Amino acid sequence: MAERLNIHIDETGTEDMADGFHAVSLVFHVHDDDVASHIERYENALAVAGLPDVPFHGVKLLHGHAEYEGLEPGVRKKMLYSFAALVKNLPVRYVTFVHGAPDVGSASQLKTSLRRDMSQSAFDNLAYFQRFDEIHVYYDRGQKSVSRAVAEALNFALARNVAEFKKPVYGERRLCQVADYACCVERAMRAYDRNGESATYRVFCGTRRDFRRNLYRQLSRKRFDGDSR
Repeated sequence: MAERLNIHIDETGTEDMADGFHAVSLVFHVHDDDVASHIERYENALAVAGLPDVPFHGVKLLHGHAEYEGLEPGVRKKMLYSFAALVKNLPVRYVTFVHGAPDVGSASQLKTSLRRDMSQSAFDNLAYFQRFDEIHVYYDRGQKSVSRAVAEALNFALARNVAEFKKPVYGERRLCQVADYACCVERAMRAYDRNGESATYRVFCGTRRDFRRNLYRQLSRKRFDGDSR
């Protein structure tokens, strides 16, 4: 039976590096590994707790924008930790590529850095990717530099056009939200390290020590190492 790898992608920050930060996360899911039951339990837990089932978006959740508008910080915090529990239980791994000022400050620099770093990662884990007969990439193609970097990295490293890009639907969207969550956590860690504890992060994540011991450590256990199932 052909073995298939699904890669789910999301990013935070703009291609022009307007806010000095960009992160893109790739979430790896071996297709035969069950995720549906975990997603169902997550959705049921939200219903039991009386929490709205809003598609996860880290920046909007933290600041109460868009679908999170009007929700009290306490409710949004419960939603954050509910999603963190889902991520903890899912059979997935992730890698996040982080770029920021002063090393990367423009769209062209970001494009070059993404292509270099993703290609290097693909080569470093070549044996893992070569196990799969099919690789399906789920991404809404929101940023062209991300789409091109992923396609070029996989195709160049594997020397064949193995990656097939697909638009995410339902379950795939949930795993793309996991990629957004990974971006959110990695961005928070960078903010704690560089700027200390902002009022927003303190409300949702606690002190830097709290954050490292809880959300960050929990997610870090999911990091892709090339030997993951």
